[in-house]
Amino acid sequence: MTPALNATGTDALHDAFRQNPQAFEAFVSGIIAATVQKTTGATAALPPARVMLNQVLEVYQRISTIKTRSAKNNVLALQMILRRVLRESDASKIPIAAIDKAVIFRYQELLAKEYTADVKDENERRQVIARALRTSKSTIAQARSIWCARGVDMFSRLESEGLVMPESLKGFLTCKTRGEKIKKDYVIPDDPKATFERIFREIEVKRAFDPAVYVAFWVIVGSGLRQGELRRGDWKHIIDRDGLLVYQGGLGKNGQTIFVPFQDRAAAVLREFRKEVGPLCDYDAGRRLNFWLRSRGLALCQKSAHELRAFVASKIFEVSPRAAQAWCRHSSLTVTENAYSRYATRPSIPNVLGGAL
Repeated sequence: MTPALNATGTDALHDAFRQNPQAFEAFVSGIIAATVQKTTGATAALPPARVMLNQVLEVYQRISTIKTRSAKNNVLALQMILRRVLRESDASKIPIAAIDKAVIFRYQELLAKEYTADVKDENERRQVIARALRTSKSTIAQARSIWCARGVDMFSRLESEGLVMPESLKGFLTCKTRGEKIKKDYVIPDDPKATFERIFREIEVKRAFDPAVYVAFWVIVGSGLRQGELRRGDWKHIIDRDGLLVYQGGLGKNGQTIFVPFQDRAAAVLREFRKEVGPLCDYDAGRRLNFWLRSRGLALCQKSAHELRAFVASKIFEVSPRAAQAWCRHSSLTVTENAYSRYATRPSIPNVLGGAL
């Protein structure tokens, strides 16, 4: 509300300030910003303490280069953290200065307490706490990505729009979080061979009833695409090279161009559905595939669709570890061996030193 100026000179300013100090401050700030904009063409910067979260989110959602849904999920992750820690969900009431490293520590602490509220056994309690910390790390990473968006210098962009970030925000973005970085425990089905034989047999039902899920399945087992890569996938990237079907094009996990040959069985299926151009499948096909796989024996796996990638990679690993690394597009063979060979049959080591040399 603009303060009323019923008198003249200094008395009018004093009266306006006494009537509504906050409105008066906003009124004066507006005059200063308008004057600076008119004379210099620049936007007057708000003091860091006066920058509110809703102003930052408006800029982020306007200039974000990622999918609208992903940007929305990042915003929801930040709001989830602040709702628990600051007990406030209205972004217009949260100053950026309130978002610091203490928010990270408090959020992880609260989530661990929430997860263990009804847990009595000490061993189970430790496992539940570890799971809570992993979950919190994922949510925190999403929230932090608002200021660390790929290909966008958010700090410079915000400053160019008159929104200077406080120093305390750096603590929120850089402080170390608790919990293991790498999940070392992989839960596999009790009978992997029977489970995957059933999956490969029953997926044929989806050919007629949900072709998008059917295509998503064979793209993953054929080329090892990750879920995000699948959503961005396009038929124009599936090409023939000397009779071999390959996926060539699009950006992978580390920003590198994807290049991987399809497994023959998958290639034969995909040739029937192949188009010149267009999305490989609809945006939610990967999610529907996840639900279907959980109902077919992969319910305990951390990422059901990703488990398909691990299964095929393991079978390639049995033949050639280096080929498995190339198919997975890992920078290190150690990653492939540690996380993508759990279904591989380990060959026995022959005794070559028996007898005389």
